[in-house]
Amino acid sequence: MAFRKNISSLHLAHNKNTAKCEPVRITTPTEVILPMDMHSGSLAIPIVNVGDHVYVGQLIAKEGERFSSPVHATISGTVTEISPLKRASGEILAIHIASDGKMEKDPNLKAPVMNNADEFLEAVRESGCVGLGGAAFPTWAKLNEMRNGTYTVDTVLVNAAECEPYITSDHRMMIDHPELIVSGVEYLRKYLSEYLSNAKFMICIEKNKPDAIAKMKEVFAGKDYVEIKELKTIYPQGAKQVMLYNATGRVAIAGKRFPSFHAIIINVSSLAKMAEYLSTGMPLVERIVTVDGPAVANPMNLIAPIGTRISCLL
Repeated sequence: MAFRKNISSLHLAHNKNTAKCEPVRITTPTEVILPMDMHSGSLAIPIVNVGDHVYVGQLIAKEGERFSSPVHATISGTVTEISPLKRASGEILAIHIASDGKMEKDPNLKAPVMNNADEFLEAVRESGCVGLGGAAFPTWAKLNEMRNGTYTVDTVLVNAAECEPYITSDHRMMIDHPELIVSGVEYLRKYLSEYLSNAKFMICIEKNKPDAIAKMKEVFAGKDYVEIKELKTIYPQGAKQVMLYNATGRVAIAGKRFPSFHAIIINVSSLAKMAEYLSTGMPLVERIVTVDGPAVANPMNLIAPIGTRISCLL
């Protein structure tokens, strides 16, 4: 008898009110606050001092121990404070930067030189790119997992489900910057070819985003190693275990690393931001943020420096 595993899911109201709203760049905030734990893994370690002038994209905190990620200045200005930041989960060291209003880029920024897998992964590491779907796992570490000789990866899942109600930041990334997603796929194929030979890239999108599906089909036309996978609109479609099963039929087993299922998964905006760094040298310093909900009078998508206070977005 045929067996098919059922994965519990919820059918929620989509409320994708901002799907047609092109992101708008906010006025430069007067201050950003950058905690040292904005990624999964060990804390970053500050390398600047109070009073230092910093530029957009400048390294201000180096990686800590294993599975860490560097932190870069997201505005230009002056470091005013390096102190514990009180949060509901406890205190964490954070760097405060006061804006000079200029948003001057670090003059030392340049696209990295890459000739092999090691140099590629080192560049991704230096970019500060992490999972932008919520887990914030360092992107370099995720990609590096498949290199230990134990795994054979034949599928790369590009997670563009964005199954949560209201938010449309990944949706807008696909509509507004499809070229970065294409570049991200090509970078992986070029520099990790030893580990992704003949791998299928699945751009996994829920069916409630027909314009994004059409755009991805357009930009990946003729690339037989890419499949635009249309998935049911359910929650939590974007959870990696759910996506693995619904896209490939493979069942994730608790306690096993994801590449052991012959797949890796990367958020679509993470892939785009990685490509942006590799082509320009600008690290992860900003992202698209959806502002929406029952109490929001003017729902919109905004481009904001990382570390911006929520009050600046409302």
